Amino acid sequence: MSPSSIAGVRRKLVAFAALTVVALLLGLPAPTVAALALVSLAIPVAVVVGGGRLRQLLLPGPARTPGVTWTTARNKGNAL
Repeated sequence: MSPSSIAGVRRKLVAFAALTVVALLLGLPAPTVAALALVSLAIPVAVVVGGGRLRQLLLPGPARTPGVTWTTARNKGNAL
């Protein structure tokens, strides 16, 4: 899986996990909480089955700024 697709899946995992906690705290019906919890558990399983690595999903790498690299930033600072 590409890093951008893993990032999207990671956002969905966080959203479903947060919704599960909110549903539990608000006292929503048990089937609703169970459905949200099962989706939260199914997302990592789907990533592994789809050929991704669980570590990629759960431990994000360093943040990157598109189009800016270390050498580009260094050269801009030295150009006078």
